[in-house]
Amino acid sequence: MPFSAEYDVVVVGGGHAGIEAAHAAYRLGVKTALLTMSIEAIGRMSCNPAVGGVAKGQIVRDIDALGGLMGKLTDKAGIQFRMLNKSKGPAVWGPRAQCDMDFYSKCARETLESFSGLDLLEGELASFSPFLQKTEILLADGRKFLTKALIITSGTFLASKMYTGLLESVGGRVGEPSADALSKTLSGLKVPLRRLKTGTPSRIDPDTVDFSECEVQHGDIDPWPFSDSTTHALNNDAVCTLMDANGTVLKRKFINFNSEKDRLHHTLNKIKKAQKQHHSVKNLWRYAVNCNEQHSIKDYQQWWNLSADSRRH
Repeated sequence: MPFSAEYDVVVVGGGHAGIEAAHAAYRLGVKTALLTMSIEAIGRMSCNPAVGGVAKGQIVRDIDALGGLMGKLTDKAGIQFRMLNKSKGPAVWGPRAQCDMDFYSKCARETLESFSGLDLLEGELASFSPFLQKTEILLADGRKFLTKALIITSGTFLASKMYTGLLESVGGRVGEPSADALSKTLSGLKVPLRRLKTGTPSRIDPDTVDFSECEVQHGDIDPWPFSDSTTHALNNDAVCTLMDANGTVLKRKFINFNSEKDRLHHTLNKIKKAQKQHHSVKNLWRYAVNCNEQHSIKDYQQWWNLSADSRRH
């Protein structure tokens, strides 16, 4: 089968890292393609609606200083902006924004689509191999491409498993498959698949929460943008709420209520043993298992998506 196209750079994966890698190659003026299993999922914020925070916020600012996109996208899709650690010195301040997750993905996709010379390819990378001092890449549907450089930013999709409460499933993200073929290819090349555990915020139905018992948290009065190039007013109207999730209460409500509570601990042990190769979906009971009666934890009720009418952009 002939090659569908030839590129200077092919980036695999459409998450934060893939977006920046493809954009950097595009800015160098080389023929670039970004390959993703779903173009609609480019920039999808699967784990958390927040960008930045202590230490992480500085990284986003660094990306912006290098000409990257993450800060600009955050300023477009952000719905609440706060500077953390303001009670300490400026060296440890950490900018953080809560984002409209769907709008962030839309902004990322449309931004990449606007770059002439950057192709967005939809498909699953099955394997790759040397070919005349270049790299031949084979997709699961049989299409072949040739590239001088291959960059893999696979995120949580390599040989991935997800744990939600007592349930174990396979997938890089809820409703999306794991990149098993690429995982096998990398293993065959003796590349170790070592993965860190990730987790998502607890999903809580707002109709089940008594918000009168929660602490309201607004954005900063004078919010800082993530990008120095941002000139538009930031959308800073969203409200977060804080609730004190005391360990004793959680254990009574979520652990003791479950007649199969021993299986919860068994699931946690499985996660710890497998954390080099899976993506973990964190649930509220995990907090309860880990905290004790002398400590409490703060849990956020975050507004993940706002309607178009509520945005300024």
